[in-house]
Amino acid sequence: IIMMICLIGFMKRKDKILIHETITSFIAMSVFLYLEIYLKYEIPTYIIALCLLTILLNKFGGCLLMLYYKSKTYDRYLHALGAFSFALLAYKTLIAFSGEIIESSVFKATIVFSLGMALAGSFEISEYLSDRFRKTREQHGLKDTDFDLIANFVGSVIAAILAVVLVL
Repeated sequence: IIMMICLIGFMKRKDKILIHETITSFIAMSVFLYLEIYLKYEIPTYIIALCLLTILLNKFGGCLLMLYYKSKTYDRYLHALGAFSFALLAYKTLIAFSGEIIESSVFKATIVFSLGMALAGSFEISEYLSDRFRKTREQHGLKDTDFDLIANFVGSVIAAILAVVLVL
């Protein structure tokens, strides 16, 4: 429902890029949830909920309500939440695909942290490419990117610690 509200809002603004991104996000979420159920992966509901919340906060709060432009901290908190959420999701998906269980706490934390930073770095690259080729304004200079990376680091560290504490 929230994604539909966002889609309608972006249509009223005639923002083709956000319309495309919202539809793509919805399709990706739907396909992932279908595969997770169909393939019977045991990814904890709270991890999926955190990832969906991150996507919804991005589209609804950041893009529709324009909090990315109204608040200096919204983007940073969302980067931390995104790195945290998607690091845990990537780890559990990797474990589900491989069927392996990682016993070593240090190795598990390292994997989760690395996945979080890799995904966060990929997201920063996608922001740059979007600005470069689609003429968006997702990055606001080197300082913005640096703060995004720091927030991604914090989110990835928290995910690594939680993965060990919760014995994921």
